[in-house]
Amino acid sequence: MVHPMGLASLAALLLSVLGAPQSGQSVVRLEDPANDDKGPGTYTYPTGPSLRPGQFDLRRFELSLRGEVARFEIWLGAPLEPPGGHESEPALRDYQNRIYLQNIDIYIDRDPGAGSIDSVPGRNVRFPDAEAWDLVIVLTPDPYRVRSLLSDWSEHERALVPSNVRSESRRVYVDIPITDLGGIPSPSWGYQVLISGARSDESFDVVRRLTGDHLADALTLKVSTVAEPDAFGGGSFGLYQPRVIDALAPIGRDQRAFLSGWDEEGRRLAVVPMVVPDPAGRAKDLEARAKARAEARREADRLPVPALSAALPVPTVTSSSPWALSQIRSVEGELVVLERPSRAAKRLSIGAVLDPEGRVIARVVLTAEYPQFLLATVVEGGSALVPGATVRFEPVKE
Repeated sequence: MVHPMGLASLAALLLSVLGAPQSGQSVVRLEDPANDDKGPGTYTYPTGPSLRPGQFDLRRFELSLRGEVARFEIWLGAPLEPPGGHESEPALRDYQNRIYLQNIDIYIDRDPGAGSIDSVPGRNVRFPDAEAWDLVIVLTPDPYRVRSLLSDWSEHERALVPSNVRSESRRVYVDIPITDLGGIPSPSWGYQVLISGARSDESFDVVRRLTGDHLADALTLKVSTVAEPDAFGGGSFGLYQPRVIDALAPIGRDQRAFLSGWDEEGRRLAVVPMVVPDPAGRAKDLEARAKARAEARREADRLPVPALSAALPVPTVTSSSPWALSQIRSVEGELVVLERPSRAAKRLSIGAVLDPEGRVIARVVLTAEYPQFLLATVVEGGSALVPGATVRFEPVKE
């Protein structure tokens, strides 16, 4: 549905998310229209005595900082309750996550143009090329099985499947270490929240299995033409229709329109947009990032650095080392997340990345420092970067 917020509401929203938040203060708060839990507009709830209207209806998404963790909170249109009649073997599931019927996927786009455009398998949607996501947090009743199912997914390293999800009435929340997010959350990042039904079995249609015409699935309840205990109704027999029941709608966009954009004959999935609470801030971030990369490359051209073939002793990461030594935590395109170094390093200093034999295999430039990690940008040899590699910087002169 078209988002009901007017310009005044949008202005209030932006005011609430701009600036450096204190602990517990909202970084992002996004509202979603009520009673639009119908996917492309035609979907109906599964049958079953335990289902209440609104249990798949996304109402609000909120993100706040609490010390060293970020709290993600989602409000639905009805309380989360253990299933009853529609669950065939409820005693076999312990519902440790205190989420029972829903899959809630939170997609985060930190770096526009980089990342993945595929949704979690089984959701049957994708993202625009320019709005690829860098991280997805999957809230699901059975995190251990879903984590296992996603282990063969090409994007599994971008997925977090926490087992510390909690719910209170209509609210679902989870705390994620900020270090796992690749940076301090910002309203200039892109966000999307997708609600789907959670299935308790891993089976798929026998005919499709025999023909090989089936899609990967992370325990997503299917959509059929007629509602059943284990299927939403109001859909078709197609493989490519979305299984998303509700999603965040950007200002001026119609959920029914973008979730109706699938094409069975053309084998195309519906394209779901990101929501950016602070578009102006995003534009500034992009401009600043472009300038930082240009400055880093100019600095790299001016400073003498070891040749990529130079063989050096592999330094040990200790506080007594004459170098500022760090290790690579993760690599996302040109963005490198580093551990805190043994000694302070100067911003925009060049770091030599060493292989186990001490050869310089790549170079990065230090671009930002956070309490728990550093961010760097690749200057040379990005394809050789791997988590755990040692990075050596010139230390700050004391």
